[in-house]
Amino acid sequence: EPARAWSGRLATVRPTDVLVREPEDPGDHRRFFHRLVTFERHPNVLPQARARAEAGLAEAELLFAHGADGVLTDASWFPYTPEALMERVERIYWDKLVDPYEPLTEIPSRDEVVFEQSTYALGSLIDGTWAHRIGNLGRRGRRSDDLLFSIYADEMGRGDMAKNHITIIHKVLASMDMDLPHIRQEAFLHQGDLPDHLYGFSIHQVCLSLFPDSLYNEILGYNLGIEMFGLGAMRLHEIQKLRRHGLDVSYEEAHLSIDNFSAGHARQSAEIVVAYLDEVLRGSGEEAVQREWRRIWRGYASFAYFVEHALVKRVRAAGAAAEPVAAPADTPADLVI
Repeated sequence: EPARAWSGRLATVRPTDVLVREPEDPGDHRRFFHRLVTFERHPNVLPQARARAEAGLAEAELLFAHGADGVLTDASWFPYTPEALMERVERIYWDKLVDPYEPLTEIPSRDEVVFEQSTYALGSLIDGTWAHRIGNLGRRGRRSDDLLFSIYADEMGRGDMAKNHITIIHKVLASMDMDLPHIRQEAFLHQGDLPDHLYGFSIHQVCLSLFPDSLYNEILGYNLGIEMFGLGAMRLHEIQKLRRHGLDVSYEEAHLSIDNFSAGHARQSAEIVVAYLDEVLRGSGEEAVQREWRRIWRGYASFAYFVEHALVKRVRAAGAAAEPVAAPADTPADLVI
């Protein structure tokens, strides 16, 4: 009761030296992305980020019914038990990521390979972002916090800049004659190497990351999806194509190594979910576990939603999805998924 009273009083305080302005429509994906990655200079973007994250999560739930048909993911719904989760991730690993692998018999041209890499590059340039606020001051209340922060530390090279994944991807892009400004610089708004129409994936990830407390469950699920994505046929094919044209393969190799399913990030990500829900079970009971689990799995589905864009398109075209979820009223029209 005292906490609620203090919260209410704090929420109604209007500092006399602060001018509050309603969020402006950023106009396009580039500008919206720029405001997200410099949100401390654009705090009014936070309501838009929250609306965008919620809209994306809601839309991704269509894969609860259709996700089994994904090529690289399976976001179809299942009730949680630790055993059921481990069985699902094992099946995704073997059935969708590893067993389908066969070496390429034909390699695309260098220009095609470079263009394909440019479609992945923005997501790589924000590698680890989904967890970048997990280590905020005062955030060590759960075992899952430490485990997730450990993954983030790996993404950042654990203090060794040569192993920092952002450093590595810049090195890879440089081998393709792409010299991009840092994503926080104003100059990034005007870069011409990365396609405009693929900002949605990165925008969703950054939007999630800005709410490490209220969207904690969803971040855990998203983390599971993205860490498993670093394995299997797709990475091996990219390495084969890059090597053929003498391009840098260090980013692909780093993920095949660090995300490995035996003890790497992919396995750790499933164990983080189990650790978190184990605490929920002991503190609040089974009903709360299933409630929390649904939020985690919609986080996973929101990653799969962007990976399985062909499946999403087919489901929508067939009219099989549930009635579309409307974006919140304050979401700019051009930012609706």
